[in-house]
Amino acid sequence: MPIDDEAANEIFAARSSGRSIVAIAREFGRSEDEVRSVVAEMVAHTYDGARVREAIALENHRLLTLGLKYYALAMDGDHQAAAIYVKTSERRMTMLGGNAPAQYSVHLSNAAAPAQEDSTSYYERLLSDLKRDGRPAAPEPGEEGEPKPN
Repeated sequence: MPIDDEAANEIFAARSSGRSIVAIAREFGRSEDEVRSVVAEMVAHTYDGARVREAIALENHRLLTLGLKYYALAMDGDHQAAAIYVKTSERRMTMLGGNAPAQYSVHLSNAAAPAQEDSTSYYERLLSDLKRDGRPAAPEPGEEGEPKPN
């Protein structure tokens, strides 16, 4: 027996509310495969390009109508209406892509972070640099005329 549009909508609503395929099949007197088929068909219709564009156009018209109503009230000095108008305007622009967030670029690399030099390596490198430059190392405290610590 074919499933009419109203029953298909009820089956889809039941599934989208979280009910199981088995429970829906029992309630509507259908097989599990029929219920799955209805849900799959409804999903296909929901994401069909023409239907998505239609839904966007309808929502745009609703928000525009609502926004115009609150715009007129806001221009008469109603501050709450102004806030509602701004929210509807923001919603329309976001939906239509005119209020898109800034884009960010993330670069991931497999290269390991450079090794951090520990204090021993630092002083060894410092001493080898001093030796290579031919400068004598600074005297330790207590050498060459400096007073020895008590």
